[in-house]
Amino acid sequence: MNSKTYIVCNSDNLYSEAALRDLRSTDHANAFVSYDRDVLQFSLECIAQFTLVSLDEEGFLKNVLKNHRSRTVSSIKIDLANLG
Repeated sequence: MNSKTYIVCNSDNLYSEAALRDLRSTDHANAFVSYDRDVLQFSLECIAQFTLVSLDEEGFLKNVLKNHRSRTVSSIKIDLANLG
């Protein structure tokens, strides 16, 4: 199985064709879909329920905050909210 390319999706998320196309066409061996929290236009209370990720300037993963406190969302700059 590790010699083939495949995508794993969470069953509780709907991914757009564009997101799946981007995953399929990336040159990187590992990638995931994440969303800009400001574009989602959800309340901070809603965003606080998500697993949050922070990316560097090149889009590489810096940190994952899964079991965070809701005040973390507003007190530090979290780049993206992963809906997974």
